[in-house]
Amino acid sequence: MDHELTRDILEVELHRLSAAPRIIPKLAALVRDPNMNPEDVIDVIRHDPALTARLIAACKSAAFHRQVQVSNVIDAVQCLGFAEVFRIATVVAFRSSFSGPFHVYAESADEVWQRAVAAACFMDEFALEEEGDHWDAYTTGLLHMIGVFFIDWHCAGRSGDIIPLRSMSEQLRLEIKWTGFTHMELSALALDYWGFSREIYEPIRWYHEPQRAGPYAHQAELLGLALDFSRAILAETKLTAYHRWWYAHVVRSADPLSEVADRVQNRLQTVLEFLRV
Repeated sequence: MDHELTRDILEVELHRLSAAPRIIPKLAALVRDPNMNPEDVIDVIRHDPALTARLIAACKSAAFHRQVQVSNVIDAVQCLGFAEVFRIATVVAFRSSFSGPFHVYAESADEVWQRAVAAACFMDEFALEEEGDHWDAYTTGLLHMIGVFFIDWHCAGRSGDIIPLRSMSEQLRLEIKWTGFTHMELSALALDYWGFSREIYEPIRWYHEPQRAGPYAHQAELLGLALDFSRAILAETKLTAYHRWWYAHVVRSADPLSEVADRVQNRLQTVLEFLRV
């Protein structure tokens, strides 16, 4: 093993980051509460000026088909609705801290984020099909990959060494060799540190080995499915008979995979267009 990334080092990195990630568990608890006071949601958002600005921008953006002129967070929340506010807030809170060029991974951070957004959209669709918790599902899909940023920061001094992202077995082998952790383990540790629930970070920890996830095995398997589908649509590859078979055996759904994939494509383009603004 090379220079191990210890939990103490990880906690230093986590402490160094902005407080924005901590907002999301608080926001999730509020928006899923049927007795929630909208003022409480607005108070949480007001603590993050960057998030407030992006929500206002979303109201004016053609990407969200609103194009409404608003000037404050109250009007922005009313314009977008709580579900869209939560999705935008989660992306903005983490994208601001987890960005920049990679040093040791073979893809760009933007490509990793595109796949994460696609996975979040698929997980959201799966949850709606199964009448599950779509707040947790969306968050699980979006944040499954933040561990790669910790590994990249830790390994930034390596010269000429590259971790491939298209070979999972080789990626995990090198991550463990160079840091002592996989990106899934680091993602789970970070999300636990920020106060996210086990329903989010345990499927992330085990999505490559869902049989080891215990009560979170189904969600871990769904995440693996979402990631495989995300790679396919981002590569503009047709979903195959194998994808349809896998979907039918894992997702308790009435909708054909083609319809789900079309909805994800439309949602993905909306989010990516907004992120480019």
